Amino acid sequence: MTAKRELLKRNQELEKLNLELSNQIKVLEKSLEASPQEKDILIRRLTSEIQEIQHSSLTQDVLCQSLSEETNNLKKRLKETAEECQRLAQQLGERERSVENCRKPSAGGSGQIDADVDSLKRRIAQLETQLKEVASMNQRWQNYNEQREQYVRKVQQDCSELETRLKHQHIDPTAAMSENQQKAVDAMLLKYKQKLQNAEDEKQKVEEELMAERREKVALRETVQALTARVDELEHQAQYSRASQSGDDVDILKTQIQIFKDDFEQERRDRETAQGKVHELEDELRIVKQQLEMFQRDAMTSMQRRRQEALQEYERQYYNQHNQGLVARGGNYPRAGNLYMDSNVVADGDDEDDTQEPEGGFDEIDGFDMVDGPIPQGKQSSDFLECPKCQKAYRTEQHTELLEHIDVCCD
Repeated sequence: MTAKRELLKRNQELEKLNLELSNQIKVLEKSLEASPQEKDILIRRLTSEIQEIQHSSLTQDVLCQSLSEETNNLKKRLKETAEECQRLAQQLGERERSVENCRKPSAGGSGQIDADVDSLKRRIAQLETQLKEVASMNQRWQNYNEQREQYVRKVQQDCSELETRLKHQHIDPTAAMSENQQKAVDAMLLKYKQKLQNAEDEKQKVEEELMAERREKVALRETVQALTARVDELEHQAQYSRASQSGDDVDILKTQIQIFKDDFEQERRDRETAQGKVHELEDELRIVKQQLEMFQRDAMTSMQRRRQEALQEYERQYYNQHNQGLVARGGNYPRAGNLYMDSNVVADGDDEDDTQEPEGGFDEIDGFDMVDGPIPQGKQSSDFLECPKCQKAYRTEQHTELLEHIDVCCD
């Protein structure tokens, strides 16, 4: 990347110099037609420009030196790469002789061959990378030489045109210029001629270096091709050796693979069967849940209906029991079906709720007053509740147990 940036910078400087030379040629053409005062001004300006060009030339010399150092480094790398290729070629020859001497290589020998092949592959990859770098550098040098050659031709052509025009001028330039001005112009022309000569010498030197690098690149490419072919041959030999030694192992592995495959297929079939059974069980579970919900709704409806019937039967017997007590004591209570209607009756005796004695000496009793009726087995009816079917008695605070008993008894 550094060399590439330097080449680009050098190309830009060459273009800048080319433009400056063109401008100077135009200025010189105008100076031949100008007055002596204008020529003096022009000569001073050209002198300052020459100083700037000299400074630029020093910078270019430094760049050329850095490029030369980079070229030397590339040469060293190419030399080291060539030596490495020769060493690898010798190692390949030794490996080849050892392989030929071993008619039936062992498993360790095969492993060593594989290791050598891998090592050679890595080294070949490194050599190919270096080869690409060298080729890229050669291409950059070639482009630089072409641009430099174009620049040299352009400068030579401009100088030739300038000398031709000076010769064909009607006014002698030496007569119109002073001695110092003439020396400055001659020095400038000599400087440019010297630069052209240096550029041609450097061009020839770079071309020779490029030719040497091209020859080294060709030799390196041939070495890489030979190494690649040798690696392919060693790989073929290693594969043949492994195939001849591991035939039984391959059969065993194939058998194991077939067994694993059969087990996998059987497991997959079992899994599919189990999955199907799971779906069937899920369907059955959904049906059972639906049936259970229907049964629960029916049972709840039936239980509520039985509770309602038992409660009605209990109320009927309860009111019949109390109304019969009232009739037995002389009360008159109209009936509607099996139930006594709600009406007021007059009965003798005291009323616990009354605080005053009514007229005629009798208490007035309505249909909701609790009146003692017949007490079976010496129990108070107001303290016990009975099942309408089996006549089992429960206390009034046990009405919840009575309802549960009615659900079971009347089922």
